[in-house]
Amino acid sequence: MSACADMGELLVKVNALRAQGQACGGRSMPVGPALTWSNPLGQAAERHSYDMASHDFMDHTGSDRSTPPQRMGEAGYGGWSGGENIAAGYSSVDAVLRGWLASPGHCSALMNPGFTDFGGSCAYRGGTTYGFYWTVTLGTSR
Repeated sequence: MSACADMGELLVKVNALRAQGQACGGRSMPVGPALTWSNPLGQAAERHSYDMASHDFMDHTGSDRSTPPQRMGEAGYGGWSGGENIAAGYSSVDAVLRGWLASPGHCSALMNPGFTDFGGSCAYRGGTTYGFYWTVTLGTSR
């Protein structure tokens, strides 16, 4: 199993989208501030991407029954709110972003101007249903 994308590239592209504002379904999302990389959120995202790839599933609940807030807290994130986007089967940053932007809920999470912190991960494992498993965690610093 291996990492499958540069998370720096993903963060740069998410921030470029936030700088433009987006239409998420029928809802207009205004320009939002740039997100900052958070190591704890990155660790939480990595844990979940690798879990999904290792156990060949896609769900916000981990194979160990963990939830996004639990994973963020266990990774040491001290923010007071958070969100998580997951995806599977997309082989590039651009493809996963197109998928998330086409989903009103995922798009709204990426564009939420209240989020300040970002972590992301992609894990690849051949022979699984989707191959590529993505997780983005978003949070608000205290």
